[in-house]
Amino acid sequence: MTPITLIDNLIERKVSVICEKVNTLSNFLLEVETEDVSQEQIVVSDIGLNFLQTKLADLNKKATRWKLPPLELKIIKEEDVRDPGANYVTKRYTISITGESPRVQGYEFIAKIEHTDAGNIINVSPDASVKNLPDEFRQADAECDVCHTRRERLNTFVLRKEVDNSLMKVGSGCLKRFLPAVSVNALINYAHMLEDLRQTIEEGDFDREDVGGGRSSMKYYDVKSLINVLALAFLAEGRYISKTKANVEMIPSTADFALAILRNNVTDQETRNKIESMRGKADELTDKILDWSKNYDFVGQGEDNPSMQNLFNNMQVLAHSETANIKNMGYLSALFGTYLRETNKAERLANAKPSEFVGTVGAKIEFEAKVYRVRTYNGQYGVGYIYALEDASGNKFVWFSSNDVGLEENETYKFKATVKNHQVSNYGGHKETIITRAKVTKLDGTKMNETGI
Repeated sequence: MTPITLIDNLIERKVSVICEKVNTLSNFLLEVETEDVSQEQIVVSDIGLNFLQTKLADLNKKATRWKLPPLELKIIKEEDVRDPGANYVTKRYTISITGESPRVQGYEFIAKIEHTDAGNIINVSPDASVKNLPDEFRQADAECDVCHTRRERLNTFVLRKEVDNSLMKVGSGCLKRFLPAVSVNALINYAHMLEDLRQTIEEGDFDREDVGGGRSSMKYYDVKSLINVLALAFLAEGRYISKTKANVEMIPSTADFALAILRNNVTDQETRNKIESMRGKADELTDKILDWSKNYDFVGQGEDNPSMQNLFNNMQVLAHSETANIKNMGYLSALFGTYLRETNKAERLANAKPSEFVGTVGAKIEFEAKVYRVRTYNGQYGVGYIYALEDASGNKFVWFSSNDVGLEENETYKFKATVKNHQVSNYGGHKETIITRAKVTKLDGTKMNETGI
C-alpha cells in the first residue's frame, strides 16, 4: 500500500467521523419540507441551540482544513415559552443554517445522485444555485458525462459549469479533473455531510447504530418492513407524530418510535405488549400503504409544489423500491404521513356535508367539533398552532392558537369561543368560521386550557 493510499484511507476515516456527528443533531431540530435548508427557519430548544453550535463549530474546523465553505448558524428570534399549567418558561430559538456550495475553478457542486434500482435519490447541496434538477437527471443512469462510461456506480455528482450554466453528471473518479484544488475524498464526504444534515433538518434523519463503522456498513431493509414498523408505531401510539410536533412537545416522533421497534430498543413491557397486539392491523395497514404508494402521483405533486419537487421525487423512488437504505427512513416517514393525510382527506370528502357559517362576527358560540388537522406556523410571537375543526353538521372552523393546547387529530372536543371572521377557504372552497379566544374541554369535562388563547 502506497503512502498516498494510506493518507487517503486516514482522511476517509476522519471525515466519516464528521458525518456520524451530524446525525446526532436530530434530537433538536424540527422537520421542514424543502431541500434548500439555507432558506428555512428551524425551531430549537436552548439545549439544542448549544449542542448545534458546538457541533457546527467542530464541523467548520474540518471544513477549513479541507478549504471548503463553512456552515453558519444564525439566530433569527429568541422567545420565552410557557407550557400550559407550568410555573416556568423555556427558551425557544428560531434559527437558520446556511452553507455555500463549493465553487472551484469555474465549477459549482450542485448535488449528489444516489442510484437505485427503482430510480434516483436526489440530494441537493444547501445554497446551490440550482434547487430542482431537470427531469433528465432524475431519470439519469450512472454514466459519467466526462469519461462517457457506464459503470455500476452507487453515486454520481452534479456540477454546474459557471461559464455557460450547463450541468454535468460526473463519477467520483473524474471529479479530480474539475476540482484539483480539493481532495476528491473530502468533497465526497462533504456531500455525505450535507446530505445527512439536510435529512436531519428536513426529514428527521435519526442517529443510527449503523453509521459508526463507516458508510460501507450501511444496512438495507425491505421497504415493506420499514413501512410496517411505522404502522406499528402509529397504531401503538394512536396517532401520527411528525418531527415538528415531536420536537415542540419533546416527545418521540412516529419515526423515532418506529426505529426503536426496528432495533428492538423498546424496553417497557406494557408498550411491547401493545406493539405485539397491533401486529395484525399493522400488516393490513402496510399492504394498503404499499398499494396506494405505487399508484399515487408523487411526480404530479412535485410539479404542483416546485420547492418540494426533490422530496416527492425521492418518495416516488422509494415507493417503487423493494429495499431501502436505513438513512432514507425519513423519506418513508414522509410517505407514510402523506398517505394518512390523503386518506383522511378522501374520507372527509366522501362524507362531506355542506359547511355553513356559524354565529355572527363578534358573537360567542359553543359547539362540539372533531379536530381533523393540526399544523404549526411561525408567527410574530413564535411557533403557533392551526386547528382545523368540523362539527357533526359538516360546518368547518379554524382556530389560530398561540400555544399548543394538546388537541389530537380525529378527537372530538367542546369549544366556547368568539367568532372572529367568516371566510371561504382558498383550498377547499368551503365556508369556514374563524374563531378566537377558545376555551376547550374534553367530552368528559376535563379542561384543556384555563383561558381562551
